[in-house]
Amino acid sequence: MVLLACADDIPSEIEYMELRSATSTAQELFISAAKKYESGDFDNSAILLKGLLKSKEFKSPDTLSEINFFLGIIHMKKGFRNNNSKSFKLAVKYLNAVDPGTRYFNDALWYRALTELKLGNRTKGKSILETLLKNKYLRSGEVQKLRDMVGNAM
Repeated sequence: MVLLACADDIPSEIEYMELRSATSTAQELFISAAKKYESGDFDNSAILLKGLLKSKEFKSPDTLSEINFFLGIIHMKKGFRNNNSKSFKLAVKYLNAVDPGTRYFNDALWYRALTELKLGNRTKGKSILETLLKNKYLRSGEVQKLRDMVGNAM
């Protein structure tokens, strides 16, 4: 229940301002995936986003990280909705693929920590929370509180 409350502010929109390195078809697919995500059609959004990753149309680390980030979020949402460990494992996979040099990195770490904790991986989750504290993540208060809860439960 605590983890679900921490994950309650998951982004509701995908930004698609910088799509310079893709074909117009790839840009249209990305925008379509974003619109599906924003309307709550997560399954079809994920299909489009996975297709874009496979097509290798996008080269920018920012765009690739954004795609991986939102695929991770989609799978995390599915995991919480269905209490499905397969969805949580997919969430970790995609969130782990977010490039450290991008603006999505610390948010990906936050959601990855929540997902690891939900999977029962307390050591990994706590380690990620420690990294977020070192990075001075904007939610440091929440991170500190959750880390202390995890530490006390170990």
